[in-house]
Amino acid sequence: MSNHEPSKPDSGSDLFAKERATLEQAQTALKGELSATELQDQLQTLTKSYRKLLRQTERLTRISDRRQNKYYSVSNELDHHLARHVGEAIKDEILRAPTEVETIHKRQLVIAFIDVRGFSTFSEGLSPDAVITFLKHYYDYSLRIVHRHGGLVKCFMGDGVMLVFGFRRPETAADRALRCGAEILEELPAFRETVGLPVRVGIGLHHGETAVGTIGTDRRAELAIIGNTVNMAARIESETKSQGVPLLFSNAFRDQLKENWPLHTVGEVMLRGLRSPTTLFTLGHLMGSASGAAAGAS
Repeated sequence: MSNHEPSKPDSGSDLFAKERATLEQAQTALKGELSATELQDQLQTLTKSYRKLLRQTERLTRISDRRQNKYYSVSNELDHHLARHVGEAIKDEILRAPTEVETIHKRQLVIAFIDVRGFSTFSEGLSPDAVITFLKHYYDYSLRIVHRHGGLVKCFMGDGVMLVFGFRRPETAADRALRCGAEILEELPAFRETVGLPVRVGIGLHHGETAVGTIGTDRRAELAIIGNTVNMAARIESETKSQGVPLLFSNAFRDQLKENWPLHTVGEVMLRGLRSPTTLFTLGHLMGSASGAAAGAS
């Protein structure tokens, strides 16, 4: 039995060692210390080693390209799914400074709540599958308009949605939010015809300071937007039912408007849970409107 170990494939360093040795021998031949035959043998060995190294390099390049393409594909897919679940603005904040979102920050934002009125009533006659189908159509119709105006969907609450404006372009957040609400109401009749249901919505808008940061545990967390501003927006949306007006907003929101809107003062209203009245406003053409009037319980 031979005591020699089985030969191993040449590594990249072995190939370079052979090259160096062959070059040294070529230099020896030039000095007359190596015969032409010996030099030819060494050059053949060098040629074989070079071709082998070239094949290995091409193979590694193909592997590297495949891995890089897979990395970009996975990265783009993760980016898409993250944006789909938390919104572009929040996604950008998380990716730009992952540790920063762990800290609570104060942000001046516009908060909007949109709710389907009478949903419980007309959904009683629908199967669960039909309810899900309706909600998908409803979100397609309403969120297409929200995204058009740079709104961020913070969360879904059954037939309700919480929206945020102001993470980007805060100086125009109020105008974009109001235009978004107005367009949702303008396109509501066409949506009713599409789904064949008497859909009505209520929209409440408020502006103010919010607390933005991560809540949860190491295993499960989310970027939360909380504070009195959020509660006020929810209460204002709920008041659309009582006032019979599909869209209402606060004085704090009105003060943020830059454009010349045809506003109407609804009056001072005692919102649920507050001790002092709040002045609410709407768009002039919505007073007495039945196109989206908030009638019936949710």
